Parts: sequence; structure tokens; C-alpha cells
Amino acid sequence: MGQRTRFYFAINKEKKYYGFNFTGIIFGAVVGIFFGLIFGILPALCGCVISYKLGDYLSSLWFIGRIQGFLYWKLPSRFFVNAKKLPASNQRIFM
Repeated sequence: MGQRTRFYFAINKEKKYYGFNFTGIIFGAVVGIFFGLIFGILPALCGCVISYKLGDYLSSLWFIGRIQGFLYWKLPSRFFVNAKKLPASNQRIFM
């Protein structure tokens, strides 16, 4: 059997502000300001809503560990970071 790999789980829960996901708020604010400066207020509001939903989705994937798993399993991370500590891809197992 392969070596065990430690995944670092998020401490506590997702950060929320009045029930809204904090990462989604940041995504929405950045895209809203960007669209507001370029296109005007109505596209800025639409961009805020869409980017909030995108930020909320990405944050939920981050906190359940899917993004971390993708970065570890699919990208050639063992060649760039901690090459000696990571097992070969055929030895990696899910925990």
C-alpha cells in the first residue's frame, strides 16, 4: 500500500458576515468596483451578484478540500514543492 499523505483541514468554519460568505463578498466587491469603473452601475451590480456566487462556490470547494486535493493530485506539485517528501503518484492514496 502507498504512503499516507496528510491533508490540512480548514480551522473552524467558513467565515461569514451577516450570513454571507466572506470570500464571496470579496469577489463581489472586487468585480463590482472593476465593472463599475469600466461599464457603469448596472453591469457592476450584475457582476457583483455573479461573482459573489462564484466566490461562494469556490470557498465551499476550498473548505471541503476539493481544491487542495486537485492541486495535490492533478498538478505536478512534487516537482516544485517538497519533492523529496511527496510520494510518487502511483503510491498516493486517498484518506
